[in-house]
Amino acid sequence: MTMKQTLNAALLALLTAGVQAQTDWQQRVDTELSVTLDDVNHELRGHVRIAYQNNSPETLEHVWIHLWPNAYRNGSTAMAKQHYRDGDMFMFYAMSRDLGGIDSLAFTSAKQPLTWSYHPDHIDIAKVELAKPLPPGGRVVVETPFRVDIPSGSISRLGHVGESYQITCCAHRVIRGQGDFHVIAAVL
Repeated sequence: MTMKQTLNAALLALLTAGVQAQTDWQQRVDTELSVTLDDVNHELRGHVRIAYQNNSPETLEHVWIHLWPNAYRNGSTAMAKQHYRDGDMFMFYAMSRDLGGIDSLAFTSAKQPLTWSYHPDHIDIAKVELAKPLPPGGRVVVETPFRVDIPSGSISRLGHVGESYQITCCAHRVIRGQGDFHVIAAVL
């Protein structure tokens, strides 16, 4: 065996060992959602309780929550920019009554307030600081009230046309990202 073949075999063995040693995991999120529709003002008012099970090998100091309705907030969101790239200028020229968003958030855990902030580049993602680190196997419950301005149904999947409502972005899931970027995607 030549030196090059030996090095290639050793490199392949190391890569294979690393892949075999890597364990897959999936976070668990159980959600209780209570919502009231105001069909006069085109609003949702509600409360969400998110029970989060950390099945990752990492201790978490915070979780990221996707505030999906804020994707409809203005013409500078990632969704608006995607619409623009696709030739749809509606969100850039829309009147404020046609746009949407979420507010009235007050994240708590065990009835204690939690500190939170928007992602520096995305108003539709919130970073929620946990009251204490969440170790692998640990569980935390995060709750918040919320109010959603339902946008025009002309934009995308969340919206209304008159009194016909399309509320289709209500699934929660956890996405394993790079580093500490674990996102709970939600209608929140």
